[in-house]
Amino acid sequence: MQGLMSLLQQNPQLMQYLMQLQQRSYAIGGYVEGPGTGRSDDVKAGIYQNGQKVQEARLSDGEFVFTERAVRGLGNGDREQGAAKMYNMMRQYERMA
Repeated sequence: MQGLMSLLQQNPQLMQYLMQLQQRSYAIGGYVEGPGTGRSDDVKAGIYQNGQKVQEARLSDGEFVFTERAVRGLGNGDREQGAAKMYNMMRQYERMA
């Protein structure tokens, strides 16, 4: 959790988007806690479109999920650029773990 807080502190734009989403009652993503380990995919979840569950998903204890809006925001409106920045951050923090 410390690494996540450091990430958010270093990226105030990302923190701002997450706070805005939470205030507007949109899907906010977030920190995942549940059974299993950090790589076990034992936390059951779902993927929803237009309020309907369209697919099962599996997450791992300790993972963090970002909303589409946060990804787009980090990329200044471009989801692909936002995702690329998130992948870079993920690799950087994985090396530190």
